[in-house]
Amino acid sequence: MSFIGEPGSRLLRTAVFAIGVCAAKHGETEADTLVKEALPSLVKRVEEEAAIDNAVAAALKICCHCHKSLSDTELFHAVEKVMNRLPLEHDEEEMKTVGDLLFHFLLLRPEERVQAAVLGPNGENRAKIFDMLKAQWEGDPERAHMLAQLNSSTWH
Repeated sequence: MSFIGEPGSRLLRTAVFAIGVCAAKHGETEADTLVKEALPSLVKRVEEEAAIDNAVAAALKICCHCHKSLSDTELFHAVEKVMNRLPLEHDEEEMKTVGDLLFHFLLLRPEERVQAAVLGPNGENRAKIFDMLKAQWEGDPERAHMLAQLNSSTWH
């Protein structure tokens, strides 16, 4: 994605956002290959100090929605880098999307490989995810109910 522009540029943010949307809307289709090819570049962006929140969210969307086309190494490496950047600090809308995605793939539609990657070795990310969702969903009665469900589930 070096052709897209400098870190933080509007074009880069828009392109990265579009990749995430493509993964979310068209995962497990012919778009898998295209989106999968973007993952190494996104992970590289995620590792940068000035990582943009869109890159973090897009990488997570690929890992969750296109996981069947990723090797274990690709999936676990990318998710580890994403989890190290959470919670997102600059883009509240992307943080909401990330929270909803984590909740969806951990409780509503758990995929074993995605769940294992997101929770991390020995479940080390459980508390971080729970605390992140708790802070994000505070004051929302519907989401408070989902958080209680998550807290009582077997993964926490």
